[in-house]
Amino acid sequence: MTSSPTGTDLYQYSRLAPSRLAFAVMAILGLICCGLYFAQIVPDTIETVGIILVLITILPWIIYVWDGKLETVPFLPVVGTFYTIFFAFPIYLAPLGWSDYSSIILYGRVAIGEVRSEVLWLIVFSLCACWMTYYLATYLLKGSSARFWLPSVQSAGQQKSLFYILLIAHLFGRLFPELAAIGSINQFLEPAGYVGLGGFYFLWRRKELTKRDLFLLLAAILPLEIYLRIRILFITDILLLGLFLILLLWKGRQFRLIAVLALTSLIIISSYSATGPFRSGIDHGVEKIVRAAKIYLHLYILRSDSVDTSVNKIVFSEGRFGSVVKRISHVWVFHAVADKSPEPIPFWDGYSYRGLLYMGLPRLLFPDKPEERVGGEFGHRYGFLDSGESSSVNLPWIIELLANFGAAGVVAGMGLIGVFLAFIAQLIDAQRNSFLEFTVALSLLFPLAYQESNLSVMTGTLLLQYFAFVFYFRIGRKLLPSFSKNPKTA
Repeated sequence: MTSSPTGTDLYQYSRLAPSRLAFAVMAILGLICCGLYFAQIVPDTIETVGIILVLITILPWIIYVWDGKLETVPFLPVVGTFYTIFFAFPIYLAPLGWSDYSSIILYGRVAIGEVRSEVLWLIVFSLCACWMTYYLATYLLKGSSARFWLPSVQSAGQQKSLFYILLIAHLFGRLFPELAAIGSINQFLEPAGYVGLGGFYFLWRRKELTKRDLFLLLAAILPLEIYLRIRILFITDILLLGLFLILLLWKGRQFRLIAVLALTSLIIISSYSATGPFRSGIDHGVEKIVRAAKIYLHLYILRSDSVDTSVNKIVFSEGRFGSVVKRISHVWVFHAVADKSPEPIPFWDGYSYRGLLYMGLPRLLFPDKPEERVGGEFGHRYGFLDSGESSSVNLPWIIELLANFGAAGVVAGMGLIGVFLAFIAQLIDAQRNSFLEFTVALSLLFPLAYQESNLSVMTGTLLLQYFAFVFYFRIGRKLLPSFSKNPKTA
């Protein structure tokens, strides 16, 4: 029995018999693959590689279930799920977004033309390299004494006060983003919200919250957090909160709530067609949410072909799922980069990783630190954006490797990423982690499973954020009074 960083009630698991769960997962996967194969949706040239790509992306779940250690955070399986959604399934969903595979056009500008199986095989080999090095590094790290160290805060009263401060600061940053952006303070305030929510969750599981605490959290703080994310209609931001809550609940083995959140996440993903028209041009708030809800109602429930809003009439020319399919189809962006590199567009040769050299520098001390705009440069470079557009294009890690180093670089780079991910998983689930260390580790590192932005954006500030939390808890435990009495629990 392993020791518990979150209270003994959370970790006293018996090792589950792997066979039934693993065979059930494999049976379901087999049915899905058979259905995809016999449906004959894709061209014959990519039929085999499409099925294999689906299998490879779901393989980490099979290994995780077979191993039976469901008390650990399923970090690599979540990474695999990202590639299932954004690289494997879009191969079969393409007819919902385009008339046929020869008419795939990205961002209304870049045509794929012929879909080549060798490009998809490159994704398969790259993911295989990532999974193999991950499991090899995990084996070598077995028994390691590494942990995600933070100053200890023993008093439950101090812990609550520190978590409240984090949540209030985070919500302030959400309410006033212009102020939070000064000196890049938001780089600390964003994960602060996750730390606060996760800390209170484990205090609740340890029966160290009062009824007043629970009421304040469930009736005010959590609803406000959800509203402040929904009002912007930024789908990724909402999904990240859902993913964090799922991983948090996974640690507590509350699988029914996880199922509800997973279903909610699918609904949120499907809402992209409804939120797209109002992402910009309308102030954030209730009006924006109501208009998006009206579009969703007409699009998916009433199955209308158009809807009249107070702004204009929207015609669903792409169908009910066209916008969603195009949004998640990173596989075709990968294909477009493979088609254009190294001719006519030369490889970047590591250019997009230069941000790793300075992203960790605090802007308060280095006000002239360059802004990270790799997504915009990538979009203009490959023709996804017009020259005058100031927006950006998502640049997942595997596509960034291809744009920088070509096919061999993708396989080798994903192998190195596998080692990196194994180290991250080790830090999150280290046996010596206290519940505070686990909460902060999960809050800072879980977004790395959702690899939709370039590497320097997602990892460049991690060390700075870590030291900020070390400083916060070290100073906080000294400044706040120590509470010796146990709170009246709910």
